Amino acid sequence: MSTGSSSVFRDSTRSAINVSAWQHPALVTLSRYQFRAKIAKATKSFRSPRRIVLSITAVVLAVLWLGQAVAGILLRSAADPQKLAIWIPFSLLLYTVFHFVKTACKTPVEPFEWTPAELLILKSSPITRRQLIFYRLRGYLTSIVAKAMCFTLVMIPDLQCLSAGFLGMVCGLAIVDLTRALLEVLVYGMSKRERLCFRAVVVGIAVAFLSIAFAKTVAAPNFAASVNSPAALVFVQKFYMSLMAMTQNPIGQIIVAPFAFVGSVVLAPSLDGTFLAKLLVVVSSLALGILALIKLDAFVLARVQKREVQNCDELRNPSPALVKQQEKVKHSSKVPTRLRGIGSIAWYQSLGAIHYRSTIAIALLVPTLLCCIPLLSQQSPMVTLLNVVGGIVFYSFLLLPPALMLDYRRDVRRLSVWKALPITPMSVTMGQLIVPVALTSLFQLAVLVITALLSPISWTTIALTWPLLIPMNVFIFGLENLIFLIHPIRRNQEGMEVFLRTILTFTAKGLLFAVGAGIALGWAFATTKLCTYLPYPEWSGKILFGGGVWVFTTGMAAVSVWWLSKLFDRLDPSQDLPAAS
Repeated sequence: MSTGSSSVFRDSTRSAINVSAWQHPALVTLSRYQFRAKIAKATKSFRSPRRIVLSITAVVLAVLWLGQAVAGILLRSAADPQKLAIWIPFSLLLYTVFHFVKTACKTPVEPFEWTPAELLILKSSPITRRQLIFYRLRGYLTSIVAKAMCFTLVMIPDLQCLSAGFLGMVCGLAIVDLTRALLEVLVYGMSKRERLCFRAVVVGIAVAFLSIAFAKTVAAPNFAASVNSPAALVFVQKFYMSLMAMTQNPIGQIIVAPFAFVGSVVLAPSLDGTFLAKLLVVVSSLALGILALIKLDAFVLARVQKREVQNCDELRNPSPALVKQQEKVKHSSKVPTRLRGIGSIAWYQSLGAIHYRSTIAIALLVPTLLCCIPLLSQQSPMVTLLNVVGGIVFYSFLLLPPALMLDYRRDVRRLSVWKALPITPMSVTMGQLIVPVALTSLFQLAVLVITALLSPISWTTIALTWPLLIPMNVFIFGLENLIFLIHPIRRNQEGMEVFLRTILTFTAKGLLFAVGAGIALGWAFATTKLCTYLPYPEWSGKILFGGGVWVFTTGMAAVSVWWLSKLFDRLDPSQDLPAAS
């Protein structure tokens, strides 16, 4: 062996031996290359004919969002510092509670959401579990920094020191994400019985607090005026204030105390010695939390491995009950109706809906309650119906698509599998959309039935209203999947890219909702003028308005499904899914 090659071998051996216990140099290099690849991919999007429209749209939406934020900053006055000292800690606490409920309700997977490529390469490399955890936590940091920057931008009139606000919010969001990671690790190590008990306790406490806050909001003297809007946004704001007021007691103050300390860091007037001391306390708490996460992860992995060994022993010698359960699962996996592949795809997604039934039930229950709130107002039946339908459209457009990911978005790794099936792209697309559209339509039907039961609105009106909403549901989920196929991402993916994508998507949906509402109002005004020239003006106006809305939404739905099938047909898994697979 030559001297040069010997020196290279010694250098590589020395670098491998001197690997840090907390941070592997290979993972640092990987993170740097991943960042460069994301920048290169974003730049390439402007040269791709398939993605250039979405890229330009994203830039326009970003400019609109920034313009709105700047206008809000320049036009509004500074908020009361005392109210901010209550609002900021409570918002962080509510964000943490959301992660508690979400983690308790979902089926546990291995913490930190490893991709197949990471499982194949990183898990088989000479890298310790501690270093892998730090690699994943660095990924969380990019999203935290982006959220903190947006918070600082919006809160410019309210913060006395922008640097303190940014650093404090970074620490606050880091505490929330660290708590989430601890919860995911903890739930992953639970047995099925322990997990069900944990879910019952968390959901029960959450429901109890929400019920108390709802009762206080309803008992408020100006309650009737707060439910006169379709989306009941004023009611939601007052409900939020009722929840916040529940923390203004001794027990609530103890629960919110850690976040109140972070709030004092965010609202610090300057970067003085007091601020640095508080920041040091928060950073030290984060360091202790990371150490606790590492210890808990090691304990949980050992427990899971022990449980898996026991499961293997049970599989070698299965009990009669286990054999019966396996036969039942095998029998229930048969596809009842295939319909040229449409039924097979829909059956697969329906099994996913059954698997995630508790999460889906909660996701549908919340908008159901929000849509029924206008029923508590003292208005005419027609105005009440308009408010209920407006709430249905609003929440179906903004809240349900992220909750009902039972389509292409469910698992990006299976896109190549769908491409390989002997099924036409249109059949695959229709099969993917059936389940979320059906669940959304059933949710809307349930709200309309409740409306008919609790108000003097006739059943005929309900029967004529519901079919108008079904093509709109097809358009909603077709549009959601169009955005996904143009730029696929993993489910539960973290990072600044996903955060910015979420903001821009909600901005686009808000603009489309406003445009759709404007078109509906314009058509309603036009039909009131046209029906005066027709016999039976009242019924003619209703038929003309409903028929026009149905034709328009059906046309938009057909275009979205056709475009989605063409986009799926042109999808190249080897080129379009490198960051998601």
